[in-house]
Amino acid sequence: TSSTLSASACSSYTWNGTTYSTSGTKIWTGTNAAGCDSSVTLNLTIKQPTSTTISASSCGSYTWNGTSYSTSGVKTWTGTNVAGCDSVVTLNLTINQPTSTTISASSCGSYSWNGTSYSTGGVKTWTGTNAAGCDSVVTLNLTINQPTSSVINTTIYSSQIPYIFNGNTYTTSGIYLDTIVNDRGCDSLITLNLNIVNINTEATLNLKLYLEGFYLSSGLMKSTLFDLGLSGINNETDTIEVKLWSANNLNADSPAFKRKVVLHTNGSAQAIFPANVIGNYYYIAINNRNSIETWSRYPMYFAENNMYDFTNSQLKAFDDNINVPMKQMEPGKFAMYSGDVNHDGTVDIYDLQYTENDAFNFYFGYNTTDCTGDGATDALDLQTIENNAMKTIFFARPF
Repeated sequence: TSSTLSASACSSYTWNGTTYSTSGTKIWTGTNAAGCDSSVTLNLTIKQPTSTTISASSCGSYTWNGTSYSTSGVKTWTGTNVAGCDSVVTLNLTINQPTSTTISASSCGSYSWNGTSYSTGGVKTWTGTNAAGCDSVVTLNLTINQPTSSVINTTIYSSQIPYIFNGNTYTTSGIYLDTIVNDRGCDSLITLNLNIVNINTEATLNLKLYLEGFYLSSGLMKSTLFDLGLSGINNETDTIEVKLWSANNLNADSPAFKRKVVLHTNGSAQAIFPANVIGNYYYIAINNRNSIETWSRYPMYFAENNMYDFTNSQLKAFDDNINVPMKQMEPGKFAMYSGDVNHDGTVDIYDLQYTENDAFNFYFGYNTTDCTGDGATDALDLQTIENNAMKTIFFARPF
């Protein structure tokens, strides 16, 4: 007998005790049931398994053959190839990571970032691509500070010229523009409307007073205006506003007269008033950028030349019998209390909050929160305010 059959297998095939690893025609000869030769021809097909190596990269994660991978490495998958044999695929996988960053910036008026101009502060977000080709999210905490402008109307008398304002000297009436940097680091445009009045007769008020936080010793204060470059005169401490309140009209909405003058390191200041103050009685009220408003104890009769010394006695300041009206700095020397940063007439937690904020931001310059006159808003100013806040210091007025 003779017969022919076909077979296929993966890698190898065993037939009648023999293992074949190659395709082809295989012949086996034996004896059939009748005892005669039996020849069998096998048409054999040997199929081969396959293996493949591939590479891939992705951001964050990669899904392959139904499995999601979040880490880099060698991944293996086994399946069946088109011949029906094993197919092993090796994946060299690289997982790159997206990045996120938070930055802060501040600017005056507007800020340009990644091609966009912003005019308001807040949280801004930009998404791009990092060096690995993944998303890069940058969060910007933006602060937009604003420039400021102000108009100052000032009338002085001819005897007060030259008039010095922000380091500039003026001798004639006119409108003057000056730009300085405000306390937020932006431009501050100041328009000064200066009116110089020529008069023949004036009343002069010579004052003496000390500011608690600026006081050094032996009747001298810091030369703050000079030290901060706001004055070229080395004995100028700060500016004060001198107000004259008519004793007969204390309920008026504003004082009868007021002058802003320079206070010198020895406590002296001079204010010039028109001649019509002569022959009348006025309380003298003193204001400073961060001191408690202080009044004369009684109204004073005004002549052509006048002198009032707040420094040599507590009895020189108006007393409402609640607070001691001034701070004793040395025996026989008294000063206006410091610490009224927000000008509400009292030294309290709100003044501390303003000052703590400026101290946190390391403010330096001519700021209301600089209660010690050294230019820096720091722990010394906070200590001065805290001491007076604990005493519940507030202004005393005769109405």
